[in-house]
Amino acid sequence: MVPHEVLDWLPVTTSISGALLDVVRYEVIVENDVLNFDVKFPAATGTQLTVSPGLLQPGTKYIFEVLAVEKSGNQTITEGCFTTAP
Repeated sequence: MVPHEVLDWLPVTTSISGALLDVVRYEVIVENDVLNFDVKFPAATGTQLTVSPGLLQPGTKYIFEVLAVEKSGNQTITEGCFTTAP
C-alpha cells in the first residue's frame, strides 16, 4: 500500500489574546531531506489536506507546518511531525 497522510487542524479564529481573526488562507508545508511540498489554499476550502501518496515514502519521518494567514498578512504557524507506516 502506498502511504498517504491526512493533516487536519482546527480553524484559527482568534489570536493568542482572544482578538477575532479573519484568516483568508492556509499554507501547508511538508518536508524532509528529499521532499519539500508546499500548498496554499483559501481558508474557506477547509482545514484538511491529504498529502498525495506518490509524494511519501514508507517508514519515513516528515515535518510539517500549517500557516494560517490573516487578511492583514499576519501569520500563525503550527508545526509537528509524522512517520509513514513501513
